[in-house]
Amino acid sequence: MHFYMRNAKLEDIKRFQQERGLKTIGMPYMIGNGSVELNGTKHRFIVMPRYGSDISKLFLANGRRFPEETIYRLALQMLDVYEFIHSCGYVHADLKAANILLGYGKEGNSQAYLVDYGLASHYTTKEFK
Repeated sequence: MHFYMRNAKLEDIKRFQQERGLKTIGMPYMIGNGSVELNGTKHRFIVMPRYGSDISKLFLANGRRFPEETIYRLALQMLDVYEFIHSCGYVHADLKAANILLGYGKEGNSQAYLVDYGLASHYTTKEFK
């Protein structure tokens, strides 16, 4: 949740896209967040756009095969997301097919989104003492 609150602002993602000349980037953005108490337990939540199925399910449904062009497209899209999160000083630390979701709707299959930043870690290039 902290990663999303610090780095998943739509205006920051859009600025990164414009600086790099990208049409889209597979970085989910946060619409809102908050907390609610339910039966004496406090629950925190974030609101994000809806995404489609993960590529792991698609891979299995496709007989464990993807067209070569699909592999290249996914790799390039994930590299763009990695470049964004690394520019924020974070590493994802959990890249797997289940964490790559397709967009939602008719046009959704053209963009993949890297999700689940629960293991994301902040890093520094300063000298560690």
